[in-house]
This record gives sequence, structure tokens and C-alpha cells, in this order.
Amino acid sequence: MKSEKLVYPAVLQGLAPLNAMSPKALESLGTGLYFETLMADEKLVDAAESDPSVYYLLSGEIILKFQNGETRSLVGRSPEARAPLVPGAPNPFDAISKSSIIFFRVPLTLIQEFLPKASQDIAVPEESDADIMRSISEEVDGALKANRLVVPSLPEVAEKVREAVQDPGTDTVDVARIIQADPPLAARILQVANSPVYRGNVAITNCRAAVSRLGLKVTRDLVMSCSLQQLFNTEHQSLQKEMKEQWRQSTLVGAISFIVARLVPHLDEDRALLGGLLHNIGALPLIAYAPSYPALTEDRELLRKTIERLGSKVGEQVLRRWRFDNDLIVAIAEANNWSRDSGMKADICDVVQLAQLYSYIDTPAMALHPTLDQIPAYSKVPLGRLGPKMTVKVLDEARADIAELQKILGAP
Repeated sequence: MKSEKLVYPAVLQGLAPLNAMSPKALESLGTGLYFETLMADEKLVDAAESDPSVYYLLSGEIILKFQNGETRSLVGRSPEARAPLVPGAPNPFDAISKSSIIFFRVPLTLIQEFLPKASQDIAVPEESDADIMRSISEEVDGALKANRLVVPSLPEVAEKVREAVQDPGTDTVDVARIIQADPPLAARILQVANSPVYRGNVAITNCRAAVSRLGLKVTRDLVMSCSLQQLFNTEHQSLQKEMKEQWRQSTLVGAISFIVARLVPHLDEDRALLGGLLHNIGALPLIAYAPSYPALTEDRELLRKTIERLGSKVGEQVLRRWRFDNDLIVAIAEANNWSRDSGMKADICDVVQLAQLYSYIDTPAMALHPTLDQIPAYSKVPLGRLGPKMTVKVLDEARADIAELQKILGAP
């Protein structure tokens, strides 16, 4: 079923051979392409029919049944799904959805118009950094499958507070005692409790009172949030600037997530803050790989492409190792899946997606991503009823709170 939603350039840019096109050409191409959906056990491609289009699978799984008897599976967002399905290629196939899927199709004539040098079978052009990207992807995939991915340890104080809060016998005195063992963290929790963002009427001067005001679960999430900064560091001088930028972007998305969640009655803004901070936690193991690939340390753009391509998958594994709750794991695993639609009710992932897109406004990244109102998450929050312009105005008016939260979190 064809939707009314146009395919935005950020989606096209990640697919071959479309990624060889200029941003302007991608924008022009996208004006005629729409997201489509099928339910499980429906036929996407019929080998018996002539088909003048190529297909790109964005989510879900399909089974390809070739005329020579071979079958294989294709999963959306996998490296293989970056290349198109070409029904007119030699050895045509039937393609049947194994689950519900999201895809779009491109008339072959359009691709040939925008890419006149493309071969008839839409061969994937080699990018200058293709070999590096492939090597890293294979190395990371192997490490994930073998459970040997080098994952940073959760800060000790955050782990202790989490375990304490899980114990029904724990009270504010117990949690305050754990936090006080880390003076910088205790000072930051006091700063949070007295912040205008939390609207405290009476100044608090000790950690126990701060925990009492905030509550145990909020304190747990804030301790986690305030502790994450220490993980964004590296001994490699050439990568320190990138680490700082990753943390700055994390604090920005986290702070915006807090503000957006505050407008959604059933969501916890502190939980959303933590989700926003964690949205690119997968960057840490990937940056740790960088010294093994000199091109990554020399080319920050290539490093960021690597993080964008693999970060969600790696971040999901980091949170699983840390034994985080499923709502946060989903938020990180699906953070860049702009077509995601989990139902009528907004969740943490929806908030984190909106926060990311707002953070891109007036930056070069804005042209590479959908606008706020182009993703399903937008219609689920009260902001969606205001329209894009009013949404931006509401968030702009919250800039002081966003800046305050970033300051508390130690944004560089």
C-alpha cells in the first residue's frame, strides 16, 4: 500500500547507487517517491511479470525465490539492503514478504536519468571509503556475534545506585550515601535539584534532601545521565575532539528530549533525558576501533559516517550488556529508523527521534534528514497538533532550559 509520505533525501543518501548523486539531485528524485507497505506473505515482486522499477527494502524481511531454485533472505537496514532489488536482472525472482515491510520503488528510467553512467544491472559503485567501511562493518559484526565487542564499563557509582533502587528496602539515606562517595557527582545532583528546570521552591544544601526531592527512580536516571560523561574520553589525541563533539551532541539531544517529554503526560522526562544522552552511545566502541584504521583518525567525516551507519546496532548491544530496560534499548536501536511507527502512543524512542531532528536545525545535517513533521513520531506528541512552525517556536522558547540542562551535564 502506497503512503502519502515522500521518501526524504536522508534515506536515499544511504543507498547505492543513489549515494553517488548530489544532494540537489537526491532532493529532486525524492519528490516522486513514496513509502509503501505490505503485510506478511504478500508478493512484492513477481518473476512472471515485467517490472520497470527497482526496489529498496527499508524494514522487515523478504524471501527471494530465484528461478534456479536458490532462496535467500533480505532484511531491511542490513548492509545488503543498501543495494536495490532489480527484477529485470538475470535470473529473475519472486520476492515475498516474510513480515510486514516498508519499501519504496524507483522507476529504472529515473535512475538512468539521474545516473546516466549507471550500468543496466544497477551495479553498486565503489566509494573511495568502501573497503574501510566494509572491513569495520565485518569486524564489528564478528565481534557482536562472538560476544567479544569491547564495551565500556558502566560507571561504578551508577551501577551501585541502580542496584540500590531495585532493592525494595532501599531508602533515600542509602542512595544519598552512595552518591556522596563521589563528591563531583554529589555536587551535580545538588545542582540538578536546585535547577530552575526542576522548579524547586526551597534551596537544597545536602544530598539526602536532593534525593528526597527528586525521588529514587528519578535520582537513578539522573545519576546515570551525569555519570556518562566520563565514558566520552580517549587516550588518542587525534580523537579527543570527536569525543567532545559526540558528548556535546548527546547532551543537546538529551536536553531536548527532556523538554519534549515534559509535554507528553504519560512520559517521564528524566527517562527521556537519559534516552537522549544514550542515543549515540554506540559511538564509543566504534571510536575505540578507529586507531586500527588510520583513515578514520585522519578523516572525521568518514568516522562520523561509520558511527551513523553502525552506531545504533552497536549501541543496542552496549545497553544489553549494561542490562538496561527494554524501553531504552529500543530507543537506541531504532533512533535513526525514521520510518518507525510503534502505534498511537508516543514512547521514548519517538521523543529521541524528534530531539535529534530539532538539534539538526540550521546545521548541515538538516539537509540530510527528514523534517520534524515527516516522521510518524511527530503526530504522536502534542507538538504535532501545533504544526512545524509553532513546534520550532515552542522549542526555541525552551532554549534557556535546554542550555541549563546541557550545563549541568557538562557539555563542552
